[in-house]
Amino acid sequence: MITSSDHAGARAVVCFAGPRDHYEGAAALSESGLLERLVTDAYFDSSGWREYSSGPIRRFIEPRHHHLIGSDKVSVSPLAFCWDMVGRLLRGARRQNMTHRKDSAIGRHAAGVAEQTGAHLLAYSYYAGAAFASGRRLRSRLLFQVHPAVLPLRALYQEEAELEPSARASLSAEMEMQPLDAYAEAEQAAPIQAHGILCASNFTRRTLAGAGATAPIHVVPYGVDATLYSCRNRPPDGKFTVAFIGAFTARKGALYLLRALRPLSAHVRLVIYTRAKIDEAFQAEFGALEVEIRSGLSDEALAADITRCHLMALPSIAEGFGLAISEAMACGVPVVCSENTGGADFIRPGEGHVLPIRSVEKLTEVVVNAMADPAALYEMGQAARRRVEQMTWADYRRKFAGAYLDLIAHASAH
Repeated sequence: MITSSDHAGARAVVCFAGPRDHYEGAAALSESGLLERLVTDAYFDSSGWREYSSGPIRRFIEPRHHHLIGSDKVSVSPLAFCWDMVGRLLRGARRQNMTHRKDSAIGRHAAGVAEQTGAHLLAYSYYAGAAFASGRRLRSRLLFQVHPAVLPLRALYQEEAELEPSARASLSAEMEMQPLDAYAEAEQAAPIQAHGILCASNFTRRTLAGAGATAPIHVVPYGVDATLYSCRNRPPDGKFTVAFIGAFTARKGALYLLRALRPLSAHVRLVIYTRAKIDEAFQAEFGALEVEIRSGLSDEALAADITRCHLMALPSIAEGFGLAISEAMACGVPVVCSENTGGADFIRPGEGHVLPIRSVEKLTEVVVNAMADPAALYEMGQAARRRVEQMTWADYRRKFAGAYLDLIAHASAH
């Protein structure tokens, strides 16, 4: 293990909030003796908070903790916490405005801590715009790009809307299609200002290059705790079932999935696991296809339920990573995804399928071949499970810390 004495002056202030990667980036640096401070909106180090809370309070508390990060390594922004609490009482654009205020408060707070301590600043993309803009004396500006870059995605969505007019309403709701206010402009500028960048997929890396980023970019795919998921030990029964996980939107390739399955409607059913309302434009595309909508399931219930599905499909137009891919694989469910997802970086032949975006005919072919050879499909799911068993969070932390050290070495040399 790397120790702090091995890398004097290499510590970083990390700004990040919420459950997206469970603080694993900050934990990677903490484990390696490289974390100066985690700046966030709320953090609960005592297990008592989690054990004696219930309902919405527990769901808020549980993700805001990591066993490798003690509270002495955390700096909470009270202003960010206040904006977050106000935002939870609002809806729509007003709630989004509060989220932007919260993110900006975290970024500014982190820049201040980094300047006070002389540490490097590693900002996740939601907070980087404000952090980089307010930090005048930062030792280095490092970025973790959570999602693909704004302008390349905007261009991709505009192209998609021209190809698929029925998708325009869905695409117009995407964050990247909103008017560029001061918050969005600052976030858009961050990849260009960064001295080094980390991200979770090569697709995100390509969009960063398209956005004008010239700093070194390291790709570190997210891990998965396979022990949390039970791998099925026999093929599922009944009608061939395809699973979809997430918001059923144009960005996620919903139209292309429906068009691939509709010719097979006599033999195939679709289960949509989502916590969002299904757009009427997509409901009109169901046709004769048997569709089951499973909404509001807990993560544990979804993991148990998905094992009855033969295949999981995520043919996204754009995806920063797609944690649902690795989590389905952990359940022994083979995945077909697009090359614009993180799955393209780790799914090998025999472990799943990676297709170009908008590949309706190829997606239909994958399903037909899967129906024709259920034994081979089951073995593919077992191979998928073996693949993600190697993608541990411990391995992610090791690679993340190594990539961070490479980036600060490069930044120091220039």
